[in-house]
Amino acid sequence: MSDLPTPKMETGSLRREMTLVRSLYEMARDIGSVLETKEVLNRAVRNLVETMNVGHASVMLYNWTTNIAELVAEYPLAGGLGTRLSLRASPVVVRFAENPQPLIIPDIDRAQTELGPAQIAAQRLGVKSMLIVPMLAQGKLMGSILIDALGTPREFSPVEIEGVQALSVQLAISIRNAQLFEESERRAQQLEKIANLSRSILSTLDRSAILGIVAAETRQLVHADGISVAIHWPDEPKLYLYLLNDSDEEPPVAEFSFSEAALRFVCNSGESLALDDISSSDYPDYKVLTHHALPDTWATNTLMRAALIVPLRVGGRIIGTYNLTRSEANSFNHADLSVLEQIANQLAVALENARLFSQAASRVQTERLLNQLSGSLDRGDLQSLILNTTRELATSVGAKRARVRLNTLASDPIDAARIKKMLDSRTFAFGKRTTTEKPVTPKSVPDTTPDKESP
Repeated sequence: MSDLPTPKMETGSLRREMTLVRSLYEMARDIGSVLETKEVLNRAVRNLVETMNVGHASVMLYNWTTNIAELVAEYPLAGGLGTRLSLRASPVVVRFAENPQPLIIPDIDRAQTELGPAQIAAQRLGVKSMLIVPMLAQGKLMGSILIDALGTPREFSPVEIEGVQALSVQLAISIRNAQLFEESERRAQQLEKIANLSRSILSTLDRSAILGIVAAETRQLVHADGISVAIHWPDEPKLYLYLLNDSDEEPPVAEFSFSEAALRFVCNSGESLALDDISSSDYPDYKVLTHHALPDTWATNTLMRAALIVPLRVGGRIIGTYNLTRSEANSFNHADLSVLEQIANQLAVALENARLFSQAASRVQTERLLNQLSGSLDRGDLQSLILNTTRELATSVGAKRARVRLNTLASDPIDAARIKKMLDSRTFAFGKRTTTEKPVTPKSVPDTTPDKESP
């Protein structure tokens, strides 16, 4: 009794399916060993085309932070790389979010409802049939695999669909691992750059240099269209907003009443703030942030929308805010916030050091002036004393001209010895009384206050 013959078609089909399963298994194994996202995706789409004998394959990745789907890999290249679609406007994504099962499109020309705007792009490529399989990792929808039959329609067998599903799971896990690996490397690089930033800004006590350094280094760590620093020293009524560039030159500065500035909310609360869109705000400081320019140049500047604002904290006090803006609304994420807060910590310390140094330098200048005056009195040269005093006071307040009027009574003469006694006891410092002695009758004190006049 002879064996029944096996149909050649069934034998050939079974052989192809076995080859497909073996190839998909090897593909998944190879992909799992790769830790670079781009290499993972490029291997996957090429192997799919060669294994399934289709005309084209591609991968879309979903970014739920920006609500954008982007085509990140395809084989063969057909000009689709970088194509972006709104996740909210994609019927495929909406369907996968509700039911993450493969989507089979037997006829592209009748798939307007299933594909939406993507139908036109598929038709231009010559796609006739399509298989779309979602990629899920730990329950999160990360993207989709698209298998395209070009030229003529094609039916996808259950074995092919199951094989692509199995591959999609492995591919999603591999992509997730690659993203984590890349994120860890990026994080290490960020920490190194932040350490370098700290060394750079703490090596100078010049405020303009500090602001220039922090602006240049921030652009290396976080994408920003506008960078600014708001400074408000405690107990002062004003807030100063510096619009930074990458140079050591003094940046443009806008001045606001602290009680009217929106940035006071971050200064008072000490909490960081991420804003989706500030372009329509009526707060005067937000308007400057929106244009990233002083009011006289607003007409020529691109509008900023998204804003990230973090407090400048030093010694338990908030001395201002560090601000980033972007022209794209709702574009900052938690990673941006984390980096900016670390930069702000370094910047606050550097600005406080610069302020303390400036105050110390002012005190030294004051002591030097008093010592010079005292030395002039030792020589008994009242004319030189008055001239030097007037010159020093005018320089300290920025006056272009100054003059002294002496109005004394004959019964109460002023001489060098009396003025020297006042200076030695530090009774007066630039016209302000610093002791609790009984005040001298005004008519007996010479009027040595410099007149500050316009040039």
